[in-house]
Amino acid sequence: MKMSNQTCKAFLTGWILLLSHQVLLAQNEVSSKVVTTTTTSKTWYAEPWAWALGAGVIILLLVIFSRRGSSSPDRVEQVTVTKTSSSDN
Repeated sequence: MKMSNQTCKAFLTGWILLLSHQVLLAQNEVSSKVVTTTTTSKTWYAEPWAWALGAGVIILLLVIFSRRGSSSPDRVEQVTVTKTSSSDN
């Protein structure tokens, strides 16, 4: 069963009108309910755990980067080079 282009357009137009009608009816409903909501919000930097976490991360990064430079062995090798020259005059 093949629908013609005009039938398809009429069908879709009907659906669009039906849905828009439902949306408009839903907005007309009058509600006599009174709802009071009290919310308190704190910002993240007002919380002590955020400061403790931040301090921990900074200390961890300082430890990691300070050990990176000292990853070489603690032993120091000293090499002495002696050059002797003879001059024939």
